[in-house]
Amino acid sequence: LRMINRLVEPTSGVIKLDGADNRSVPGYQLRRSIGYAIQGHGLFPHRTVAQNIATVPLLLGWDRDRIKARVDELMTLYQLDPQAY
Repeated sequence: LRMINRLVEPTSGVIKLDGADNRSVPGYQLRRSIGYAIQGHGLFPHRTVAQNIATVPLLLGWDRDRIKARVDELMTLYQLDPQAY
């Protein structure tokens, strides 16, 4: 994952995403376009599941309705009751 999102540059070879060399996109832009699930120590233990899911969309400036829709979508996908978590 660190090479895919350019936190670590490969010493040889090429990493392609959708057919394009990942080095052709600025690192910050590449990281903003890739989604992944943070696990373990990367989560905020004092926050709910829904609040953890909403963290990055909040930082990206999504409006509250869009965040709520995405949180509900992901909670449903993982069979978690949005009202319980």
